[in-house]
Amino acid sequence: MALELRDRLTPQFQRLRIERLSGTKDEQLRSLAIELLPIGQTFRADVAKERGMTLANLVEVYLKDRSKHIDDRTILNMRYAFDLFSWILGHDD
Repeated sequence: MALELRDRLTPQFQRLRIERLSGTKDEQLRSLAIELLPIGQTFRADVAKERGMTLANLVEVYLKDRSKHIDDRTILNMRYAFDLFSWILGHDD
């Protein structure tokens, strides 16, 4: 299921990344993100709190683990992607 979700979302993230790099205004980018990835309106921070782990914590644990096996530049690119994802959600809970 995760691979299927990745395959469906990767093109949308690529489009958002291109828009962001081309200088699209934040408000326009947020509207496009909500259109492409409608999870921003439905996700609730209290769900993450119930599970005891925030997205920011998960990202740090994941990147720390991956840094043992891949180079620093790749980690930096991954951090950028996670930061963009948090920005799209509107929070890092």
